[in-house]
Amino acid sequence: MSGRFLKVVIMMVAVTAMTGELFAERPALKKLDGRVVGTVNFEGPRPKRKRIRLTQKNGQRSNCHALHEKGLLDENLIVGEKGELANVFVYVTKGLTKNSFPIPKKPAVLDQVNCMYRPRVLGVRVGQQLLMRNSDPLVHNVRSLSLENRPFNIAQPAKTPDRAKLFKKPEKAIAVQCDFHPWMKAYIFAIDHPFFAVTNAQGKFAITGLPAGEYTLVAWHEELGEQQTSVTVTNTGRIDARFSFKQKENGEALPDDLSAAGVSRTNTTSAPPAPKRRFVKMWKPEDFAGDLDDLAQHSPIRGREVFHAAACIKCHVIAGKGTKLGPDLTEVAKRYKVPKLLEQILKPSKEIHKDFQTHAFATTDGRTIVGLVIKEDAGAIHVLPNPLKPKQIEVIQKAEVVKRFKSQLSTMPEGLLMTFKKSELLDLLSFLLAGGKTKE
Repeated sequence: MSGRFLKVVIMMVAVTAMTGELFAERPALKKLDGRVVGTVNFEGPRPKRKRIRLTQKNGQRSNCHALHEKGLLDENLIVGEKGELANVFVYVTKGLTKNSFPIPKKPAVLDQVNCMYRPRVLGVRVGQQLLMRNSDPLVHNVRSLSLENRPFNIAQPAKTPDRAKLFKKPEKAIAVQCDFHPWMKAYIFAIDHPFFAVTNAQGKFAITGLPAGEYTLVAWHEELGEQQTSVTVTNTGRIDARFSFKQKENGEALPDDLSAAGVSRTNTTSAPPAPKRRFVKMWKPEDFAGDLDDLAQHSPIRGREVFHAAACIKCHVIAGKGTKLGPDLTEVAKRYKVPKLLEQILKPSKEIHKDFQTHAFATTDGRTIVGLVIKEDAGAIHVLPNPLKPKQIEVIQKAEVVKRFKSQLSTMPEGLLMTFKKSELLDLLSFLLAGGKTKE
């Protein structure tokens, strides 16, 4: 054996020993092979799905009719013959260690098929690529209403390449809408771990690879709210988890002392910090049948607190206080009867005042910018996409505009009051009907 060869052997042994020591110092990760499977059911009579009117806001026939000769049914509540509940997002919220998990190389995909988003509910990892695809022979766009992540609005004409986005922060139930076809909706969950699933048409889900331990599972549905349960996972074997939802009239309310939740009781033009609130319900006007006859029993003072907590004061003026980015609400009782006022609040895109009509601009670089036109001259259009951020103005050069059209979506997002209890919304109506006047 030559001296040179001996030196190489000695070096290899030394490196192997050092490598072994380095790995020996690292704590072994728990084996990831626990499995949680389960079902989600709906209690009560099976709801009948409603037929979607495939018309534009101006009443014109939508070009989606060509794809749906037999019509199209809504997907906000899909219940099987035996009560199986589809499109429920189930995920771990507590119990995970701080071990990091690899980001999938395969992108998540949100497709637009037959004038509907597919899937309806989608989980994507924080930092994972999300591809948006248009498989239809007509134009769509993907408009996100995210709060924690930067919102986006992307136009996708037919036969154009997929578009990619990343979510940098965890965020649940990010609503996605299409300006061209207002019934098109989806929900995206940006999650910082891989332990989540969406129920299929049989209400079934499976979460695999959980380390042994105790966990909290949360099940979310866009109309029925949230439920949670605790599970104990072992390294091997299967753990069953079941959830059961029913139509709910009410949910968790604001605390009786709203100031304890971070809501100021002063009449200021700036909204106080919003407390962390839980989803209650995607309210509809029909949910309030029989509740609007006697609003005198409800409190304008509490209604004022809801007006602040929901950040209404950031966009509206009432009794001389607030920000006029939307209609002045001081004399709203003279303009609308109570049922119509409630509809305006819960369905803000159904009827948009011409002074607050938003416009959408498709540009040469593939973007869709939606917002209020603040200023327009011969060469450029100044657009305010988000009324809550009045300093963030988008300046669009007219030479870059491919198409301009009136948006069918209000700047006030639908579902703004989904974290409030029915009694709180009735208090809000009482406050609005009083023109912002309260007796302390």
